Amino acid sequence: MKIENDPWEAIGNLEEDEAIHVLTRLYTRYEHDLNTGDDASARLFFRRLGQTIEQCRDCNLNRR
Repeated sequence: MKIENDPWEAIGNLEEDEAIHVLTRLYTRYEHDLNTGDDASARLFFRRLGQTIEQCRDCNLNRR
C-alpha cells in the first residue's frame, strides 16, 4: 500500500487494531526522539496530541 500520495485513504483503510498500533508506533518514535535530545518535532507532536485528546474528550462530554 502506497501511503505517500493519500495518507487519509491509508488511515481510513486500517482496521481498529491496526489504527491503535499505528498510534502506538508514532508515540514511541516521538518519545524516543524526545528522550534522546531536545527534538522540536517531538515536543510539537506531544503538544498537539494532548490538544487533540482534550478536544475529543470535550466533544464526547458535549454529546452526553
